[in-house]
Amino acid sequence: MKIAFFHHTLKVGSGIDTVIYELADRLAKRGEDVTVFCFDSDYKNKRTSFEVVEVRSFVTSTTRRQMALSPFILDRFDFVRRKLEGYDIVNTQHYPANYIVRNIRGPSNLVTEWSAASPSLFSSFTEKAYIRWVTRANRIAAKKADLVIAPCEFVRRWVQDNYSIDPITIFLDGVNFQEFNRNKVSAEPFFARYPELDGKKIVLFVGRITESKNIHSLITCFSSVKREVHDAVLVIAGNYKSYMGYYEKLIQLVHANRLEDSVVLPGIVDKEILPSYFAASQLYATCSLWEGFLRAEAFAFGKPILALNAGANSETIQNEKTGILVSQDDLSAFSREMKRLLINETFASTLGENGYDWARKNLDFDIVSDRFRSLCRSSKPVDIFAKNKNR
Repeated sequence: MKIAFFHHTLKVGSGIDTVIYELADRLAKRGEDVTVFCFDSDYKNKRTSFEVVEVRSFVTSTTRRQMALSPFILDRFDFVRRKLEGYDIVNTQHYPANYIVRNIRGPSNLVTEWSAASPSLFSSFTEKAYIRWVTRANRIAAKKADLVIAPCEFVRRWVQDNYSIDPITIFLDGVNFQEFNRNKVSAEPFFARYPELDGKKIVLFVGRITESKNIHSLITCFSSVKREVHDAVLVIAGNYKSYMGYYEKLIQLVHANRLEDSVVLPGIVDKEILPSYFAASQLYATCSLWEGFLRAEAFAFGKPILALNAGANSETIQNEKTGILVSQDDLSAFSREMKRLLINETFASTLGENGYDWARKNLDFDIVSDRFRSLCRSSKPVDIFAKNKNR
């Protein structure tokens, strides 16, 4: 079966891009003919099990926000559509890719909806306008699709309420248990980089450094914990260069709370060394106000996850069983739970081991890719797709 993924990027460190890479890799290794089309890729000159086609055109260097304001530009991508017409399945994730192929003829058009984002999460007028526009374009693409996929129940309900479409729910955001293998990965690469942190109690966060991730609240909560757990350290790894204004506010907050020696912001961490960050940590913590699906690599190392009860977080965390969920309005409780997990190591270990067992059964990318492949290779895929159309 010929399967194409068309996404705006295929970049190292991006959550959704990682999902596409992992699915494409496993599908190709299972004998499927897989190609990933994108506007910008980190893999175009690297050996992969699937083909990577970087769509070079006069808009390659155009930002997605600029393209959002110029849909007529996207309608000139006939050459992309012609390439994709020879495939059996075309899966798109976001605007602008899903908009470009919305009227594609021939292959079955699958749209995966991840966003379900509320403009209220973004502070600037530009961001609010951009999110509204993209949500509207995503809705148009979803209405044109043969099948809409939601990566969790939270997004499925959002799609039902906002698009009047009943999508199929499949966990897509998994864990690569070969790379995040606690039996082979040690914390040594992390401590080789940060020898002064050896023996400390490390709280880890990995993700884009943006306001919607609510990292300022995470730092504030950690500051409270630090007063009692003196050997605690907060590591915040992720891309901040695209959000320098917010990053600078975080640095000011660190200085204001005198946490210069206790908060580490390494930026983007190389894929090869990132697993050692999880191996070195005591727990994973996030105050994010929005997650389409909460990443679960911490579970691969038997580490508990502490999070606000927002978005789809309750579908990754079973409260008091695999981690701790705290009300969005109760940051004091978040601080208390962080302190409890750092001090009560037995309790934290029990939660983490439960999380490991759950993730192995549900989020292993081998299992996730097999589910996706089964959907694509259904004996009568057209019937499945057609019954989900709602125009």
